[in-house]
Amino acid sequence: MFKKVNAMTNRAICIFPQFQNQKEIQILREKYDPLYSFIPPHITLVHPFQSNLRLEELINHLNHCL
Repeated sequence: MFKKVNAMTNRAICIFPQFQNQKEIQILREKYDPLYSFIPPHITLVHPFQSNLRLEELINHLNHCL
C-alpha cells in the first residue's frame, strides 16, 4: 500500500512595482543578489517557504488574512 504524499512547493510572495530607476537597481542586485538575472526587481513580502497548499488555497488564505 502506498501513502499519498503531498508535494511541498517552494513559494515566495513578491510584488513587482514599476521602478523608474530600474537600471540602478539591477546594478546593485547584480552585486548582492545571485538571482538578479532570473527575477525582475521586486519587493519580497514573504521570504521563500514550502507549502502543500494549491495556488487557489493560498490565494484564498491571503485574501482572508488581508
